[in-house]
Amino acid sequence: MTAVTSGSIVFSPGAANKLAWGVEPPSSVTIDKTISPAMTVLIEDQYGNLVNSNASISLSQHLNGTETVNNGTVSASGGIATFNSVTITGNKTGSDSFTATSNSLTSSDSTSFTVN
Repeated sequence: MTAVTSGSIVFSPGAANKLAWGVEPPSSVTIDKTISPAMTVLIEDQYGNLVNSNASISLSQHLNGTETVNNGTVSASGGIATFNSVTITGNKTGSDSFTATSNSLTSSDSTSFTVN
């Protein structure tokens, strides 16, 4: 068989379609303490490819009570939103999770964690 040379093939992601968790919250967080390691949320196309976007992404939580997510909105850079200073304030403890949202993109729920 003879080798054949072809032109270069360029693969590009589609339009931004959904959010996905890169780094999920740890299994346990403490009220009024910065969540570590920093969580990341990715902006992806419908096939799961990272999309270069600077969209704003917000986190909300599911635990019922008077809890607040501080520093829970950031702008993505290159399709990755890094939440490096998020704290939960309030007095309710128990099982919780985050939902990441951004305009018309499909939201994404984190894994569950315990609030202490």
